[in-house]
Amino acid sequence: MLNDSDFIFWLTVFSKVMPLVEIMFSQLQSRSVDACKAKSALKIFTSSIQELRDQCDSLISVEFEQKRRRIDTSKSDAAKEVCDVILLQCRERFSFTNHLEAAKLLLVQNFSVYANSFPNDALAQAVKAYPTLVADKLKTELTVLYKKRDLWISEKLTDMLHAMIDNNLQSTFSEVVKLLKILTTLQCQQLRLSGVFQL
Repeated sequence: MLNDSDFIFWLTVFSKVMPLVEIMFSQLQSRSVDACKAKSALKIFTSSIQELRDQCDSLISVEFEQKRRRIDTSKSDAAKEVCDVILLQCRERFSFTNHLEAAKLLLVQNFSVYANSFPNDALAQAVKAYPTLVADKLKTELTVLYKKRDLWISEKLTDMLHAMIDNNLQSTFSEVVKLLKILTTLQCQQLRLSGVFQL
């Protein structure tokens, strides 16, 4: 049975697929991962699966291709279908990543960079994803936040939100607080992926 050509073929396919799944799973479950890293991990995963899909024909050994061309072609097509299903599921399950681009605005480790070069693209995506945000007001508040190092309390979104509330800054940073509430709520109730944000 271990020498069966079908078994060997599928063992080869999944021996290439599963390490990619394991790497992505580990990256998404990491406590240090943020929305940007999650999106990058997903992009690498999908491109790797696409590359594997493109190589499915080469997984068929030459000897079997010569002896049983019709069967081996169907195996190759089936392997491509497996890759297509994985890619489709990945797109559907992780379609939220476009909304998570808004989290770029609140990556404390980038604040010093943002103080000199405001992340306008991330702001535009945040407002597009969450129409309740007021773009001009949010930009003004973030500009102040990026320049006030004493407000860089923690990289965790919940800590940042609690600090804003504890110091009665809800009215001063109303749009930032609104965005923080959205992002922490998404993490807790909808995503259920530990580590997409640091809480």
